[in-house]
Amino acid sequence: FFLLMKPNEMKLLLSISILHYAASLNVPHQLCNQKHLKALRPLLHRRIFSSLDVKCQIPSHHGELIPSAHETKLWQPRKYAMAALACVLCMKKKAIAMAIPMEKATSAVSAVTAPGLPLVLSWIVLFSASAGLHAAEIAITTLYPWKVREFAEEEGPKSPFKFLQDDITRVLTTILVLTTCCTVTSTVLFTQIASCFSLNVAKATTILTLITIFFGELIPKALGVSNAEVVARFLVPPLTVVCTVFSPFALAFSWLAKSVLKIFGFNTQDTGFVSEEELRLLIMGARESGGIETEEAKMVEGVLDLQDTKVSEVMRHRVDVEALEANATLSDLLVLLNKTKYSRIPVYDGEVDKICGVVIAKDMLKYVGNPDSLDGHTVSEIMEPTYFVPETMVVQRVLEEMRKRRLHMAIVVDEYGGTAGLVTLEDILEEVVGEIYDEGDVFEEEAMEDNIMPLDDGSFEVRGIAELESVCLALNISCKNNEEDMSHMMLDDSKFKEFNTLSGFLSAQAGEIPSVGDCILVNNYIFTVTEGDERRILLVHAQLNLDDDERKGGFGMIQDEASVRGLV
Repeated sequence: FFLLMKPNEMKLLLSISILHYAASLNVPHQLCNQKHLKALRPLLHRRIFSSLDVKCQIPSHHGELIPSAHETKLWQPRKYAMAALACVLCMKKKAIAMAIPMEKATSAVSAVTAPGLPLVLSWIVLFSASAGLHAAEIAITTLYPWKVREFAEEEGPKSPFKFLQDDITRVLTTILVLTTCCTVTSTVLFTQIASCFSLNVAKATTILTLITIFFGELIPKALGVSNAEVVARFLVPPLTVVCTVFSPFALAFSWLAKSVLKIFGFNTQDTGFVSEEELRLLIMGARESGGIETEEAKMVEGVLDLQDTKVSEVMRHRVDVEALEANATLSDLLVLLNKTKYSRIPVYDGEVDKICGVVIAKDMLKYVGNPDSLDGHTVSEIMEPTYFVPETMVVQRVLEEMRKRRLHMAIVVDEYGGTAGLVTLEDILEEVVGEIYDEGDVFEEEAMEDNIMPLDDGSFEVRGIAELESVCLALNISCKNNEEDMSHMMLDDSKFKEFNTLSGFLSAQAGEIPSVGDCILVNNYIFTVTEGDERRILLVHAQLNLDDDERKGGFGMIQDEASVRGLV
């Protein structure tokens, strides 16, 4: 029984035993003072401990202690002493061990090694703190920097998110230090708890690993990602207080880590910016989650593409430029303006490669009221200087220069100084917001139908200026060289960037500018040039390339096999 008692319980039991022994010797109560008790202590100790350790038995019919035969006279039971002893034993839960048979004494003693409640509670608190820190870390990294800045502006300068925005490295370092401390300490406590339950190393390791993975890592991090705002608003305020308290330790560890990295030659400076690739991923994620519309995502991506797109990719090529000679009269200018509906016309001196200015339609309004004056003035009198840009210049830089110079048109020149084309603010803006139509413009669908005209026999009449991608969509063809059937495959993006028009693609396939009557075989379609000049293809006839048995003597039979070029 002594093995199951605390020190204060042992003292109380000894005192009750002293009173019981004194009463059995008929010692008056008033004589049982400190002096007598001190004199009797050695004898009492010997009798009590020898009786309890060796001779003590627990009868099944009553609760008295049975001493040896020669001590029966001294150990006469006294009701008050035994009642007090019974009260002491019944007040404690461990007194139930008195009813355990002697053969089960080993299991009773082993109960002493069971983990205490403070030990289990300490492990639960540390493990919960570690899980909460993991959730907070994921929530912070998910929201940083845009949402953190938004929360900081909403709540004011005293917001905990302001502290997070100003020094996120300090917060993350503190979280890392606290997480490591909680994990190590909780592991040590769990090891002690496992040893109390007689668990071997393998079982304890397996249990702790499963608990840590599911309840300490996966569940908190999944919660931090899916409910980042809720988790951050709940955990960031107390986390800032903790960071303030433990910041010296975090700063010390951070300084030590940076010092080690510097020794090995690594850069320790925080870049502090979001790369273009990361921004595109954010846009894609926002579009897929429904945060922004598809058109909005395309506009943002168009803005990002401006710094990578060359002006030669968006300009109007030289062959499509409508220009006027400098010595032409205003009457000629008025005719051209009525024909093209343009508001600005380039002016050249002798040839198109020598652009010398640009004329704006509104500048000739003062001459319209007097028809005689139109023939008496030339275009050079009202033209304005123009701005030249190389064809390798990026669109973003061109846009900045045009805004700075307050211009709506720029002339694009090639590496030799000749005119490659022109670009307008509308052309650049269309790269961001898509096609812009004026009152007299033809919609893209209508223009596509005008450039690609299906015939009754299943063939097509296609203009050379038709966009290559539009032709592929209408005819469902591909320009890839493969032995397999690829009649239903589309051109890849590299071909679309390399060739804008069908004329350019067919000329590349033929190796030269085809003449009228030449045929270019592209997989399952034969393109026959029906109209063109020495510079480009104007009109082609596209028909399916049928088998020899199907097209003998029938529609589309190639009379001259030598005219077939560019076999793919």
